[in-house]
Amino acid sequence: MFRILKKFESNKLYSFSEHSKIEDINKYLPKQIRAFGLKRVTKGFNSKGQCNARTYTYTFPTFAFAPDDPSIVAITPTDEDIQKRIEKLSVIDGKPFTDFRMTPELLEKIRKMMALAIGVVRNLISEETLEECYKPEKREVPTAPSLGLVLNHVHYDTYNRRYGSDGLHEKLEWDECDSQIQKFHKDFILRHIEETEIENQSYPFNI
Repeated sequence: MFRILKKFESNKLYSFSEHSKIEDINKYLPKQIRAFGLKRVTKGFNSKGQCNARTYTYTFPTFAFAPDDPSIVAITPTDEDIQKRIEKLSVIDGKPFTDFRMTPELLEKIRKMMALAIGVVRNLISEETLEECYKPEKREVPTAPSLGLVLNHVHYDTYNRRYGSDGLHEKLEWDECDSQIQKFHKDFILRHIEETEIENQSYPFNI
């Protein structure tokens, strides 16, 4: 089961007004579930059907990269082979590389991609095996635990282009709530991931 950080719900709020307050919603919710923003949408809007893509993040302990045989980590920072392996796993603008934007039917692929990345770093999966995974033939691929998989953002690009500037509606973006969302993410979701990992010890997993 993956956790949800940002999710859009389309409901009819018959008392909706400019003065509607998020607090009026949150007072009926447990502290682990919060509403951060409220926006008017078009009649017949479908939050699931009109979603263009979803961004997921994957959080896991760094020791997941530790090899089974500690002796093989004796490398230098300039080791050419290591540089070749990590050139695609860079950090951009302070954001973790484990950030995926895709359609929901590819959700399971995230865990497979993470398992392959971890397997390569741990020297359990060769470059040749990794290349085989890109071929159309079906093959068995390990799957990383679901614990750290979080739905981080829901994208409504088509809706925003069509209605976001029509003078009646706003773009379905939540930048103004980002600081609150990140605090919630740290206080509840990351804490849950950490506590569950300590209790269940999902990592390292078999590859």
